[in-house]
Amino acid sequence: MADAPKAPDATNDLKWLGKWLGIIFIVWLITGGPARIAQQKPFLKPPSPLDSGEQYGGTIGKPNWKGVFVPPASYHGENAKYFTVSLPKGWVLREIPSRDGYYSGEFTNDITTLTFDYGKSPSDLPVESELYTIVYERVDKIGTKFVTPKKTGDGVTGGYYRRWLGDDLTIAGDNLTTAEKNIAFTIMRSVQFK
Repeated sequence: MADAPKAPDATNDLKWLGKWLGIIFIVWLITGGPARIAQQKPFLKPPSPLDSGEQYGGTIGKPNWKGVFVPPASYHGENAKYFTVSLPKGWVLREIPSRDGYYSGEFTNDITTLTFDYGKSPSDLPVESELYTIVYERVDKIGTKFVTPKKTGDGVTGGYYRRWLGDDLTIAGDNLTTAEKNIAFTIMRSVQFK
């Protein structure tokens, strides 16, 4: 007569788990344990506050339940010819005549300036990936490429909105500080196409 299959033995599993927890505890003690925790404070450190009071482009204005970006309450809406955008207090939209058929302009507070071009094929922000952080997101349901230099204040920070059915948009600023980048990303995430 064949032997009946044995039921799993939970004590072996508990012994195995106990051994691994013991090994992890010993490694933790060897690498500094409680002394290291007391010295380093919390493992996860919150970001340091920025001069402007803003957080990186959207941690203040989070997407609402529909996934739409909601800018900070202190921002005001500006109505451009083909899109709307939210700008911080003191910032304005200026349209600039374009010679090449683009709709162009700038968002500025007379200290920091972000330029924009809207048309058939504005710059798609070609950058070297070793020198830039490149992130792809959806803004107003449009695939958007965000770029920023790895070395703050040394290069282009911008967004390229690739619209398959319609003209594209590029918004960019040069040599921005960390605080200026945070404002720029908040502005770029607030774009809504008409």
